[in-house]
Amino acid sequence: MWKQYGEWSSGEPWTEEYKTLDLCGGSGRFISENGQDMMEIFLLNGFMVDVGVIQEDKCWIVTIAQAKDWHAFHMEKAVSDRARLYEEIQSAIYRAASAKPLRGVIRGVIFDMDGVLVDSERLYLRFWREACASYGFTLSEEQALSLRSNSPSTAIPKFEAWFGSSADYWQIRETRRRLMADYIDTNGVNAKNGAAEILSTLKDKGIRIALATASPVKRAKHYLAPLGLFDLFDAVVSGTDVVNGKPAPDIYLCAAEMLGLSTAECAAVEDSPSGVLSAHSAGCFTVMIPDLTPPENDILPLVGCLAQKLTDLNNLL
Repeated sequence: MWKQYGEWSSGEPWTEEYKTLDLCGGSGRFISENGQDMMEIFLLNGFMVDVGVIQEDKCWIVTIAQAKDWHAFHMEKAVSDRARLYEEIQSAIYRAASAKPLRGVIRGVIFDMDGVLVDSERLYLRFWREACASYGFTLSEEQALSLRSNSPSTAIPKFEAWFGSSADYWQIRETRRRLMADYIDTNGVNAKNGAAEILSTLKDKGIRIALATASPVKRAKHYLAPLGLFDLFDAVVSGTDVVNGKPAPDIYLCAAEMLGLSTAECAAVEDSPSGVLSAHSAGCFTVMIPDLTPPENDILPLVGCLAQKLTDLNNLL
């Protein structure tokens, strides 16, 4: 039950409901810093859950590690619906309470490429929609987003459901590929902030790194080599190298095997729900760095750590 340390902040934004939270044996306090009301929940394993008010109708939750040797370090969740706040606080508490130390346990990190290492997801979104439009089909932004990291076996049923049997997925996909390739040949593709830094840092720590991308290896090299990233990987696995692409676990199972590690010894860095499902199903510790969209509630339970940027991995491993 709630054990209050300190005083209620002025204005008392929290209702009586939050005084009776199940805190996994922890304790908490309400504070006010720089005019912002916050609730701090301290857990017995050294983690702390922060809950703060951004605006009157919006809150945020952050789980961070207090002790130096804890390594599942933080997750963030913005909550616009005040009624859902209690559920999100409970979720953050239980996730932190059950977190496992990772430093020394994780010996390999497997990275997705698009949206994680290179800023290419926006291009996929743009050119999927342009390719569909060229054949008379309107692809919404939401539909285009749902195609991220999908193998053809997953994407084709979506096309059939959206457009019927008259839509030729392979023809539209080839048009999308050509449009995007022409654009990148002219303009290139940008690395995500911190990509080179984190790959080099992990190698310096003796952690093996692999690339697990739905894109063919030739395309991955075309994107990453000019950025000086491709040759940093100890192993590269493409969706064309496995029977079942994401969201099936095959690509992560293959990447771990190529690193000479079990998936339990590997962290996977993903940005999309399909990739998170793939990595989690394989048994990896999943780190999600959202790119175009935040994770939905059905994906969050599969995420071991929700990070903001690549260099956050320095605090994890």
